Amino acid sequence: MGQKPSREDFIETVKKTADLLYGWKYKKFIQISTVSARCQLDTVYGRHKAAAEQLCGFGGNLIVRLGALYGGGLNKGVLVDMLEGKKVYVDGASRYSFISVDFCASWIASHLKRQGLVELGGKNAIAINEVAKHIGAAVEFEGAINHQDIEGAEAGLPQASSVLDFMDNWKKTYHD
Repeated sequence: MGQKPSREDFIETVKKTADLLYGWKYKKFIQISTVSARCQLDTVYGRHKAAAEQLCGFGGNLIVRLGALYGGGLNKGVLVDMLEGKKVYVDGASRYSFISVDFCASWIASHLKRQGLVELGGKNAIAINEVAKHIGAAVEFEGAINHQDIEGAEAGLPQASSVLDFMDNWKKTYHD
């Protein structure tokens, strides 16, 4: 699946977070994480994301766990794999709480005074095989169920199904 070796991933995720956290001066530390820190603790990536979060969980810091992202400039992930006809290494019935990069950036910028842990994603979830079917992608799914639903969804979050409109437009212009 292209997963980084454990040591390299640890350095990129946990050590670099510690270096920033303890080596820089700041008024508030904002850790951008992923729901993998809760949903994928059976993977190296998920365990390291959770460990990095643990480092940041003190004082007035803010940890933002992002759901599956979509938006301009996307070059990897399940959505790109679908458009490129690559195998997707999770069960197609897996639910993702897709959310746009732009929404997340705006939310973070307007909630800088928040603290603690917040999960940002669509206020519901959509099965990834539904996304593939919607865009007419012949995708082979292989792997376990990997639900990435958002827990304790904030008020005002967009619908995860908004990814369908994005995919319609993106498919038309993909690789142009």
